[in-house]
Amino acid sequence: MQKVFRAYDNDDDGEISVKNIFECADLLDLEHEINEENANMMIECADRRGKGGVNFEDFKIGRAHVWTP
Repeated sequence: MQKVFRAYDNDDDGEISVKNIFECADLLDLEHEINEENANMMIECADRRGKGGVNFEDFKIGRAHVWTP
């Protein structure tokens, strides 16, 4: 699970942001599968602290509902 989190958190700041989601999608050639609305929804659904980013604890809790296909 840590490896998946780090793949999204490609700037190593400890949080996944909308920008990180787009960068990860681009690396996987999935940029056509995601739009800003979807990326924001992923963050909003998993961001339990309301800070606009998803830390590892948020990711672990929200992974089954938000981060998996």
